[in-house]
Amino acid sequence: MIHALALLLFCQLLGEIFTRALGLSLPGPVAGLGFLFLWFCWRQWRDGAPDRVVSPEVETLATALLRYLAVLFIPVAVGVMDQAQMLRQYGVGIIVSVLLSGIAALAVTSLIFEWVMRRMEPPKEDGAAPVESLASPMGRGNDGHA
Repeated sequence: MIHALALLLFCQLLGEIFTRALGLSLPGPVAGLGFLFLWFCWRQWRDGAPDRVVSPEVETLATALLRYLAVLFIPVAVGVMDQAQMLRQYGVGIIVSVLLSGIAALAVTSLIFEWVMRRMEPPKEDGAAPVESLASPMGRGNDGHA
């Protein structure tokens, strides 16, 4: 299990070095997960074992770490309780801004998705019946009903 922990910490360190050296606004542990993924892909390619990507050691360690993941949220909860006065003062504004920005992000994403889907449709010839897309928007079938 110590080898698995060393591998996880090494990949996290590589991620930190990588993001800081390139000045990326990506958290180092996220880049480290990318390096860990590349490590597993390389080992799978080298060993030619298509059925097992993650070693049993790493899987055991990851399961143990995930079991205690809730403990990592304790500092966040303490910080929220420490800033209770600020939350009373600005809480409604924070909640409204989070809700409105979430709705705006959802709307923009759906508009971009529809725009891309329209651009991906094959060109229609004159007089030809419109071609129905397999991935029709809003989950409708060929008859136009949900």
